[in-house]
Amino acid sequence: MSLNLDADGNGAGIIAVGGIASVDAVDVDGREDGPFWAKCKADAEGIGLTEAFAAYSTRLKIAVDKVWTQTHRIFGAFFAHSSQVEGARFAHR
Repeated sequence: MSLNLDADGNGAGIIAVGGIASVDAVDVDGREDGPFWAKCKADAEGIGLTEAFAAYSTRLKIAVDKVWTQTHRIFGAFFAHSSQVEGARFAHR
């Protein structure tokens, strides 16, 4: 699995992480997960999806083994850097 994250909010600082994903929990309500809901609540309420968030009921854990960044833009082109992250673990709840 890989995730592409917009690091600078403008699409110029892309970070991608890759690794093995596994199911951490099922039948969970993300609104009951304090840190997750604190981050997402205002956006969910703002677009009227507070109740819909309950349908996202599977939590994944990602064992990150690679990180890619694209942080340098020269003449409109990105130069990518790749690095291995050995033994790193990432879990977003």
